[in-house]
Amino acid sequence: MNTPLQAGKELNNMNKADVFVHDFPGKTIHLVYNSIEDWLPNRLIEFALNSIFSFATGLMQIYTCELAITFADSETGLPMYDRFPMYPFWMLKQKKVPQDLRISPFWVDERIIEKQEISFKSMQEGIGEALAANPGDETGNVVTWERIISGAANCNSLLANKYFEENEIWIEDEANIYKHPIEHRGNNIWVKAPLKQKTLYPPIKFSLDQFSGLLTFNISLYWSFWTEPGAPGTERIKQSIENLLLAGWKL
Repeated sequence: MNTPLQAGKELNNMNKADVFVHDFPGKTIHLVYNSIEDWLPNRLIEFALNSIFSFATGLMQIYTCELAITFADSETGLPMYDRFPMYPFWMLKQKKVPQDLRISPFWVDERIIEKQEISFKSMQEGIGEALAANPGDETGNVVTWERIISGAANCNSLLANKYFEENEIWIEDEANIYKHPIEHRGNNIWVKAPLKQKTLYPPIKFSLDQFSGLLTFNISLYWSFWTEPGAPGTERIKQSIENLLLAGWKL
């Protein structure tokens, strides 16, 4: 199949694709940050969001992001799984999203908070709203965030527009080869997913979990734009991971 580095060549065989989509869970990167001495929700969320947008800025336009919150012991920060907040699951959603996007909740009975865009500020506000909607329990346990998961997104391939002059490319997954729309934005080609009747996962997806101050950052790369050796997107991912390591994360 044609690879991103061979992009722009006319397809001589319609059975060949431009990009490969990896099966679940994609090509994964797992990072850990130990902040056990400082597990308080407000401090942790600022560091977590700084990490998310250090990775995502210029690479992802996030359309939806989901949040799980839980009760935690007020002294140790350990989650309390014998009781649950009234509204534990939330979706932060950009108000206007492309109509062909597949917007599927990760959890049942999610409450939705709409924002003009998903940014550091709007996510910080939205998480604050979700926490405030759930008061602590009668034993003095506190409400804290437990997991943040990205959803639908538009992702920057880092390939110049000249490589694909049309508005569609051929993509291949484990079972099919089919056309998928692309967007020429600025100097680069962007792809949004998941799309109804086409794809199940966004091109790039992440989750960030915290357990009493121990943070884990899992990144899934589904499209070969960001996994093929030497491709601009792959090099960008490497640089983003280097930046996270400099901030204290460990592989």
